[in-house]
Amino acid sequence: MAKACFYSISKGVIGLLFLLALLLNIPSCTHDPFIVENPAGEDTIPDGGQIGSGCDTSVLYFTRDILPIFRTHCAISGCHDSRTAQEGYVFTDYAKIIRKGLVTGRPENSEIYKRITAGKPEIIMPPPPNIALKPHQIALINRWIMEGLKNDTCTISAATCDTLDISFRKNIQPIFNQCVGCHGPITKYSGIRLDTYQGVNEALGTGRLFGAINWQIGFIRMPLDLPQLLGCDIKKIEIWVRNGVVDN
Repeated sequence: MAKACFYSISKGVIGLLFLLALLLNIPSCTHDPFIVENPAGEDTIPDGGQIGSGCDTSVLYFTRDILPIFRTHCAISGCHDSRTAQEGYVFTDYAKIIRKGLVTGRPENSEIYKRITAGKPEIIMPPPPNIALKPHQIALINRWIMEGLKNDTCTISAATCDTLDISFRKNIQPIFNQCVGCHGPITKYSGIRLDTYQGVNEALGTGRLFGAINWQIGFIRMPLDLPQLLGCDIKKIEIWVRNGVVDN
């Protein structure tokens, strides 16, 4: 779920970027942000990869279309992250997601699917007051089950990352939508919301964003206990900030 520096920019933007070196280093969704030391002294930042960009729009890819749904709405602290694992379910990666509760080609017999489509608030997942899955997300999971629970993916090179005409609504908000499980309108752990422009802008102003999403030394890696954001996505965020954090 990617390393760049900004050069030759105005003093005002430099000041903002200084603040950006501090956000989201949160050891758990239920704790306040803090910076930690790296006892191993590691200086390698894993590449976030380029999975999902430039893929065939007619094909359903697990990594692009399905995994983000589980990570955003289910793999959160207190629910189905690797630390909590409520009822033995962990929804952080393909191997763990298909471990139980899913029957190939049979959504009606899949416990996971029955829970996300349940009409009763006491059994539906995600449970209230968390945000229920949208119809199109449920339809994607249905299709994925019907098509055989495939672990399909697609990749492109970093050179083909489209960074032209970056806008908040088209490019940036969809990236931060992956974080709303912990930082949305219901949870907003540590007071951080990333589901609106105002929330993202305030988070940038407080400090710790780029150190966390770039997995820099001294910061808790975000998303917590999940793979790093795509390298292309991190690059888009950096360009958007360099262009003035415009609400467009």
